[in-house]
Amino acid sequence: MFIALLALLNPANAASLDLLEVGGAWGTPGATNPSALWWNPAGIAVGGGHQYLVEGAPVLATVGYDRTNPDYGEGTDLFGEEANYNYGGRDDITFSGVVPFIGASSDFGVDGLGIGAALYVPTARGGVSQTKNGPGRYHLIDGDIKSIHVALGGGYHIADKVALGVSGALTMNSWEAVTDVETLSSLDEGINDIFPGSSPYQDWMIEQQDYSGQLTFETLHQNALTFGAGIYITPVDKLGISIGYHQGYRLDYEGDVEIALGCPPDFDGLGRFAAESRGICDSTFKGEGTIGYDLPSRFNFGVVVQPIDKVRLEAMGSYVMWSVFTDYDITTKIDRSQIDLDDDVVAEETAALVSQNRKWARDNRNTVWLGVDGKVKIHKLFTAGARVFYDRSAIPSSVKSTNNYDLDTLGLMGLAAVTPHDAVGIGLSFTRHQMFAQTVKDSAYGLTLEEDRKADRLYYPSANGTYTGGINRIALSVTGKFGGGE
Repeated sequence: MFIALLALLNPANAASLDLLEVGGAWGTPGATNPSALWWNPAGIAVGGGHQYLVEGAPVLATVGYDRTNPDYGEGTDLFGEEANYNYGGRDDITFSGVVPFIGASSDFGVDGLGIGAALYVPTARGGVSQTKNGPGRYHLIDGDIKSIHVALGGGYHIADKVALGVSGALTMNSWEAVTDVETLSSLDEGINDIFPGSSPYQDWMIEQQDYSGQLTFETLHQNALTFGAGIYITPVDKLGISIGYHQGYRLDYEGDVEIALGCPPDFDGLGRFAAESRGICDSTFKGEGTIGYDLPSRFNFGVVVQPIDKVRLEAMGSYVMWSVFTDYDITTKIDRSQIDLDDDVVAEETAALVSQNRKWARDNRNTVWLGVDGKVKIHKLFTAGARVFYDRSAIPSSVKSTNNYDLDTLGLMGLAAVTPHDAVGIGLSFTRHQMFAQTVKDSAYGLTLEEDRKADRLYYPSANGTYTGGINRIALSVTGKFGGGE
């Protein structure tokens, strides 16, 4: 319990959209312990007795991004020299954190009844770039997104054949991010407004450090409610068929945002004059921001067989409707009071320029993961387990980036558990999520100063390149059961 409470101090920084191990080695769609509150709440009625599960799982991960230098075409710099640019290179993003699970269930002495409560983290994403001014800085420098669920649920096992269950959860969600933002396109438009046709800028300059700012969303919080339901069929003693449903939900965050803008270099006199006249040279503005997106509904399914008393096998998976997550809806609002200019008209125009209402394309697709889990009681004191699963990426290559990251993944887990007492089991497991490298050549993102540029939701630097990564998960768990059947 102490380990799990420490885990709550840093719930998660994980490397993919889903954490497929809610409940760790003991959590599966066919589980009949407290982790069933997430997977299928009918399972807690099948397990019976009084049960508890506590786990703390340190998670360490690294994402590698070898960016392809974008093709902005040939050009010349502001001195008339031939353009020489390279915005490609390597960016490494690291993740660390501890993922908790705390749950308990009981039949309260009533055959077929199951009531439970749990805290868990089913969805998380985040990371910190290890490369200063790295090639992925316009997509991610630092960020953390997580969803912590506090769930209650119950079920009833009818005639030891069919169990029905429902659950409800309060979700406590947080979102924070730091990215660079390009400012050259706005500066280009501003110069053309003041001096029509005078802008000296070309596409290849658009990612230059001197023409970027930094956008920081402070940690935003949003609570939401969701529910789950399921059916668990046990036609014979050695077979269980589990089908669970979990409802997705909408999140709309509101909170503080900060925009820090640089200034064109001294030799760019026209650009510097335009920026200074708008009050945006080397300035930091504080304002309000909103982030909105949808999390998916899903179906979890498992088939459990026990060919002999000491062996438990499960074929399992989920169908996840990630296609609802099509965009981040992002707004930033900067008030006129933040603009240090005496001219109210220009100050209002600058505030409107810095404020934005944009989207960020996700274009996710529905996906599935499949796996097999096995546990063997090799001695009355010792249990061993193993798991293998395959998780198909929910993100098409065209919208993949360091901010929108997911790869096809093979997961391998091993478990060793000791049961010194009938009501106490201590388990140690290790899972490796090995992501398959993917080279992206069709990035839908792109920047240009031309009038026919891409829509706002795609107006970010190209994210072509090769993506790699992996996650290591080490989990210590304490489980137990009082009363009830096997």
